[in-house]
Amino acid sequence: MKTKHILTALHFCVGLFFFVLPQQSEAQFLNKLTKGLEKVNKGLDKFNKGMDKLNEAARERSGKESTTETELPKETTPTTIDHTQLEKKESNTDDLELAKFFRGNTIHLKSKYWQSMSEPHEGIFSLQETNGLSFYRVTGQKLFNEVWKNCSYSWLKGKEPYFSCGVCPMMSTTPNEKGENVIHLLYSNGTSKPLKSSIKHVSPFKDGIAIAKEYSIKERDFWKEYYINTKGEPLQGYPKISGGDDDAIRPLCDNRRAYLSDEDNQKGWGYIDGNGTVVIPPGKYDEVEDFSEGYAWVVKDNEWLLINTSGRVVVDLDFQKGKYTPTPVKDAVFYVEERAGNYQYYSVTGQKLKEVEYASSFCDGTAYVSFLGQDLKEEENGDLSNGYVQIVDRDFKIVKTMKYDEMQPSDILKIKWGEVNTSTCFSGDKDHIISPGGVFSINSYYSTKTYNSITGFDNFHRDKANSYARINHISLDGKKYKGVMDRSGEIVLLICDEE
Repeated sequence: MKTKHILTALHFCVGLFFFVLPQQSEAQFLNKLTKGLEKVNKGLDKFNKGMDKLNEAARERSGKESTTETELPKETTPTTIDHTQLEKKESNTDDLELAKFFRGNTIHLKSKYWQSMSEPHEGIFSLQETNGLSFYRVTGQKLFNEVWKNCSYSWLKGKEPYFSCGVCPMMSTTPNEKGENVIHLLYSNGTSKPLKSSIKHVSPFKDGIAIAKEYSIKERDFWKEYYINTKGEPLQGYPKISGGDDDAIRPLCDNRRAYLSDEDNQKGWGYIDGNGTVVIPPGKYDEVEDFSEGYAWVVKDNEWLLINTSGRVVVDLDFQKGKYTPTPVKDAVFYVEERAGNYQYYSVTGQKLKEVEYASSFCDGTAYVSFLGQDLKEEENGDLSNGYVQIVDRDFKIVKTMKYDEMQPSDILKIKWGEVNTSTCFSGDKDHIISPGGVFSINSYYSTKTYNSITGFDNFHRDKANSYARINHISLDGKKYKGVMDRSGEIVLLICDEE
């Protein structure tokens, strides 16, 4: 990153906060900020010298590495957009709310393909450009140029490719010397590894394993599917599988991975452990779900059954498939919708626990519910009536009641806990990032004075040092953007097609 770009960003920070801070704190704030800028300026030379050393080391490594690996693109510095020309406004509450999203660390990236920005997984997102997909870090660094296309079946379902375990399989749109388009494994360090040209599809990775589908004239049906590791090597000792599509690659949960067997004498779904050993033989079940807290739902003869990791059935309540859809076990509890407006919680022993109007899965010991009218007691809950959202503990005691303008009962069904135990929720006229205990940690923004807005949140995906979420709709002074925010709600990257 060039010094002048950093200084431009710092000047932008001064201008922005000058406009949003109350008048009485401007002098104190600017005094502190000036001292900070002096320290930053002293560090710029050291930073640039360090970058020169890193670039020199990278060039030396690239000369030593195999010719089958791809270097980082040469142009890795993000384009900056000058936001110092924003219209000056008097400090007000709207400005302060907007300032929560911008704290001086935002990277600005320009691309005419900005609307195709994917969700950031492991701090990396893709853009659909003219000749294929390109990949960027949330720091603005371009990781791979636009020479890639999806090589899994997920594109048929409109799913975006993503990095998992530091790798993403993609097919090159540039033919090799034989005129073949070859699948590569793209790594988060900027290198790539080509696979055999006979491999035509590779699923996304789940816990370090993917399914490769290879065309082979030696096979009876010309196609074979097998597991590969992140190096692209076939895994030895694993059972023969039928990949089918990307839904056949499952995560490793409770040391159990669901798999679809292609053995002649045992076709169907079963489970293997982390070493590929069959622990629950295939063929008994028509469908299987992933394990959660030591339990998994399976379908046999059109009926849902709950099994443990040894394959023993622990709950059989005649939940017919199509009529009931039980949720994964969370905090030793699951729920089903028994009829419209009636959800029933059960324990893993099959005991009925509580009947509610709307229900969410438990997470960190609490759940969002809306009680049926008869469950509300005026002496315990005050002046409440059917139609409020409550946070309950594992004993279904109310620990918090949400105001009606914060969340409405039907919004409970939209709660889907993600990788960092947060969920997005649209309630009323706002998007929220919520936590299990009822904390609205990040709220969308809209100003009736300036018409600036920040809304359309996706849920967070993990990275080694942080978690990031895509923001789909950002409007600032009439310009449209997409963005990426970190777990604190700070927008770390803005992307648009504006000069």
